Amino acid sequence: MKKILLFIVSLMVLVPNIVLADMGAPVVKEYEAEVSNPDGAAIYKYDSNQGKYIATEEKVAYGTKIAVTSEYNGLITFEYNNDTVDIRVEDITPVEKTPKNIELGEKQNALVIRDIEIKKGPAEAYKTTGKIIKGNTNIEVRELKDVPTAWVYVEYNGTQGYINSINNDVVFESKYDSEIMIAKDSKILSIKGSGINLEDGTYKVEEIGSIPAYTIIKNPYEASQWTRAFYITYNNKSGFVYESNVAHKVQHDYLTTAKTKVYKEQDSNSKVVETLEKGYLLKKPYVSYPENCQSRIFYESADKKIKGWIIDDECGESDVQTVKVIDNSEDNNDDANIETTITTTEKITKDVEDEISDKLEFSTKDYIIICLAGGMIVSLTALVTIILVNKKNKKSDINKEDKKEEKKN
Repeated sequence: MKKILLFIVSLMVLVPNIVLADMGAPVVKEYEAEVSNPDGAAIYKYDSNQGKYIATEEKVAYGTKIAVTSEYNGLITFEYNNDTVDIRVEDITPVEKTPKNIELGEKQNALVIRDIEIKKGPAEAYKTTGKIIKGNTNIEVRELKDVPTAWVYVEYNGTQGYINSINNDVVFESKYDSEIMIAKDSKILSIKGSGINLEDGTYKVEEIGSIPAYTIIKNPYEASQWTRAFYITYNNKSGFVYESNVAHKVQHDYLTTAKTKVYKEQDSNSKVVETLEKGYLLKKPYVSYPENCQSRIFYESADKKIKGWIIDDECGESDVQTVKVIDNSEDNNDDANIETTITTTEKITKDVEDEISDKLEFSTKDYIIICLAGGMIVSLTALVTIILVNKKNKKSDINKEDKKEEKKN
């Protein structure tokens, strides 16, 4: 379970950043459109030397029907003449003014941090409703089912429509984190998307404050999946902290399986501030995932004077192991019902460790005994059943013979 979580978080951290770095296009709910520019729509190609998209002489003719699959930074993407091409969003018009057959997910709390307009459909090509949600407004939104799009459905002051989170104008209440910890001294950033402008870069970032390591943030908001950042408030400064600077509170324990070094920073080249003996238990610590295959487990001494990080290498030898994982993500989110194998945070003696191992694992011998016992029970049950059936049949035959004798007499 822990490895699956690590893999998922790694994808969340790495993949979206790669997509944006390569000027990739976030997907949209596929919709049909037609080229509405009478002069046709110029096809754009990305120029790596200039770092932007450049219009080519090739065009898509006026009135051409297309199926739009993604959009980004003023361009929409679709298949054309057995090739994937990009044209400007302003050169097309959706065939349907309001999209149909869109399935919506569960409601989710969100916060609009800057003014944002409501569109009639979940794509830039759709017209606006003329309604704007003001900044610093709490709203409820619904994601589009089975489509990892930046667009979400909203109902606001009697207006139904869609808003786009790609520009980081709206953030979402975290589904998985009731609290996070800032893993290292970090900058608080104002992050805004580049908008519909082909000449701009991906994001405009401004430093608006700072937040020290080990700061706990309750009920954080998350930015768009394409940004991978948390929206936090600290010292009256509200802004974003990147996912790579954050540690998550996990719901399982760790037990050291060898002498384990604790580093001052999340780097094995930093100073060693503590060495833990084998059998030391860390209760539901904060964990960060800055690298693929590796996690960083937060450690704090009992007197709170020593703080640092244990490097847990999932791809190689590790000095820590999960004692027990409680997967309560679907059926039970109540911490009060979570059972743990160990209830102390003190160093565990060898005897206690052996006792835990005995409880958690059956030996091969145990399994053989259980299987033999089960087989014997099944065999005895079958034998008893056969005897009873035969006895019943025999009794029935005797009764029949008695009745025949009575009739003769």
